[in-house]
Amino acid sequence: MLITLIRILPEIERNGDLANTSLAALRGASATRCRREARLVERMGEVASMIWREATDIIIDGKRESVGAIEDIDDELDDLHVRSPPS
Repeated sequence: MLITLIRILPEIERNGDLANTSLAALRGASATRCRREARLVERMGEVASMIWREATDIIIDGKRESVGAIEDIDDELDDLHVRSPPS
């Protein structure tokens, strides 16, 4: 269990970093771009929630296969982060 926690902690920390980056980008968005950024941040939140659910499955239920799922879901978060506007 400890090894599993050690593996997912960097993902959880990074998840929070991406959320902060997205919110900062939204604060600097113009009115015309705001709708696009809002959708992007919303999707990032959905993906982050999926990562947290998988992490919870690992911790509570011992579902080690969720570690691979987190890595797969994180790829989508990476793609969304690349599409986010600079802050």
